[in-house]
Amino acid sequence: MKLTAFIVPLLIATTVLGAEQPWRKIDEGFQFLVPPDWAQSKVQGIDSHVGVYRGTSAYLEFDEVFGLGYTNEKGEKVIDDLKRKEADTKLLKPGEEVWHVDGRIARFTFSKVDPKVFGQREYSNVASLFIPYDGRAGYLSVHLFYAGEDYLPTVRRILKSFTWPRKSPTRR
Repeated sequence: MKLTAFIVPLLIATTVLGAEQPWRKIDEGFQFLVPPDWAQSKVQGIDSHVGVYRGTSAYLEFDEVFGLGYTNEKGEKVIDDLKRKEADTKLLKPGEEVWHVDGRIARFTFSKVDPKVFGQREYSNVASLFIPYDGRAGYLSVHLFYAGEDYLPTVRRILKSFTWPRKSPTRR
């Protein structure tokens, strides 16, 4: 009995103190999860909805665009292209995958950072997620810059966590 009175509180303390903190849900109109130590960085968009969230060895940038030259026709073309690549994976480029994120078709890519595309970055790896909005001239573009390739499972977890609680724009 005395041993049980000692072990049970010890197990509870070990479980609570050693437990991983839950990831935080971010709500930007769309939602996604980030590790508990990530924080929002202040940025100002000019003509689109932008944001940055930063951790110790990675950071995420997003840009949500409606209109601005991105038409429904362009979106439908991207969606059709992704469907073709999903049906015939030989059409995929190295580091490119077709995902479904909260019911929407999306392009996921990962590679080394190309300074011609992204400028100088503090991390050498980038994973990108592009989600065209079906039936509405818009898209969500997300870039996650990270230090080491061992961080890629965390990157995938973050990017696969995107959801739209209000189902507008329409889902495909």
